[in-house]
Amino acid sequence: MLELNAGNLENDISQLSKSQTEQGTIAQLDSISQSSNGFMTASDYGSRVNSSVTTEPPCPVHGPFGQLVPKDFADVAEPSASTRVLASRNCMQSSGSVKRRSSKFRSSARRPLRSLDHNAWIRATIDDAADDYWKSQQLRKRLRASIPEEELEKRETEKWTVMRNLITISVAFLFEVSAFQGLQNLQTSINAEQNLGAVSLSCIYLGSVVSCLFTPGYLLNRIGCKMTMIVSMSMFTLYMLINFRTTWYSMLPGSLAMGFASAPLWAAKSTYLTETGIHYAELNFESPNIVMVRFFGIFFMVVHLGQVFGNLISSWILEAALADQPDRPQLLDAVDNTCGQFFIDAFHLSPTAAKNLRRPPISIIRSLCGVYFCCTVVSVMVLSLFLNQLRKDLSNSKKKPRFNFEVWKTTIKHLKQPRTLLLIPLTIFNGMEQAFIAADFSKGYVGCCLGISHIGSILTCFGVCNAICSVLFGPLIQLFGRMPLFMFGAVVDMLMIFTLLIWPPNPADTAIFYVVAATWGMADGVWNTQIHDLWVLLFKQNLEVAVANYRLWESVGFLIALIYHSLFPMTIKLYILLSFLLIGIVGYIFVESWDHIAVK
Repeated sequence: MLELNAGNLENDISQLSKSQTEQGTIAQLDSISQSSNGFMTASDYGSRVNSSVTTEPPCPVHGPFGQLVPKDFADVAEPSASTRVLASRNCMQSSGSVKRRSSKFRSSARRPLRSLDHNAWIRATIDDAADDYWKSQQLRKRLRASIPEEELEKRETEKWTVMRNLITISVAFLFEVSAFQGLQNLQTSINAEQNLGAVSLSCIYLGSVVSCLFTPGYLLNRIGCKMTMIVSMSMFTLYMLINFRTTWYSMLPGSLAMGFASAPLWAAKSTYLTETGIHYAELNFESPNIVMVRFFGIFFMVVHLGQVFGNLISSWILEAALADQPDRPQLLDAVDNTCGQFFIDAFHLSPTAAKNLRRPPISIIRSLCGVYFCCTVVSVMVLSLFLNQLRKDLSNSKKKPRFNFEVWKTTIKHLKQPRTLLLIPLTIFNGMEQAFIAADFSKGYVGCCLGISHIGSILTCFGVCNAICSVLFGPLIQLFGRMPLFMFGAVVDMLMIFTLLIWPPNPADTAIFYVVAATWGMADGVWNTQIHDLWVLLFKQNLEVAVANYRLWESVGFLIALIYHSLFPMTIKLYILLSFLLIGIVGYIFVESWDHIAVK
């Protein structure tokens, strides 16, 4: 689209540089750039492309090419293929050719501002070099050399601020997830009377399903990402308080309120990390895709440790409190025919199993809830005191509040697409398998055979493997592709389901419980990272819709598994889980065959 005569560029530039009008335009653009503290707004971009012709100092990356920017090309959001080729070609010019420029151009080359299209060329070149580590390093070195010292120091300060915010939000979610995951894994065991624990968890995910469709966009546009996370985490604090005295009249409303808060919480987190990741990529001259993968990897590595710390807390408190109990359950070397695959409900238990699943004293439960309550308070305080607010949130708060039905409309619209329908079963399975390990495996296998005090320690092993594999599988997808990882997760889960169907649990074989939990956590590490990324790729034009859809169908899976928790015996639950896994993995294969999605 852009055809320029490279031989006449130097003459054109020397004539245009004498124009006072063009110098005024550049000064105006500089003022816009300096006034933008944080992320670039739409008005900033618009003011860059108003002029039909703009002058540009020689770029340290692209050399003399690209000084003239016609107006018709300024309207193009992304550079064309020919532009990418020319940009990459000029980027390979030797550094000596840059040094031979006149002093006037050498001094102006340190100007930090570029036109929109020149920035597009730079971004295209950065994206092209993203797969080559050494090439990208040399590219960033050249770009940093073109920036004045003062500007470079400002960039380093902003980069530190972004990293501090990433650490802040990760630590806050670590405390919140530790409290919720630790208490969720015990709900069906310590609140088994009239199935209150399972029903309260069902209310949480029912509220999350409804919240995914309506509330995230409204809260994000009205109060911003930071306040949305603070308000949502406050609902988690309320939920911990309600567990001090569990009744139907307190647990059900509190669980619904927490469910309504969960979707805005995760949507705000994703939006905040995406915005800060893009800003960090601009500051460090990196590809936004690479930076966002790194940011989300760091975040989930820290957050998955919440499964570990939450279960460790429950294990330490329960084992220490029950150690002095005279009627503490004793581990016998015998197979219990009412536990494991034979488990039906709390009314069909042997005396030993009933003793293992007996509710701990209320004082111990309140001590445990008190620790979890303090964790949620710390998470709210960390966000309130140390997290910076996005600049765009300040402008959105001045707008008139209204509900945004765009997520709901887009979700219904995409239900007509075959790829979306084929991916839904696997996403539902992701929620079902997490609900199984938290509600059924913890109660029917671990609690029934070993006692409630062992649930935390065994599920800690699940959390450790989950956190490690969530980090490792990210780089492996670039080596082996997405399909082998999905097949690996499916095969591992199938093996574990068949193992649980035929294995007669024996309290003396304690090591097998840890192996099953660790292997299940390894497969869960595949689903939690890769299914989320697949939804983001399908809805890459709208991140809010992608996260909302993923959380929606994952919550549906949780809800389905918790509804039939007390309706079917363990064997039926395992067969239902296996059926959704087979349907989901077949649907995923069709998704890959339908439209191959490149791994970036």
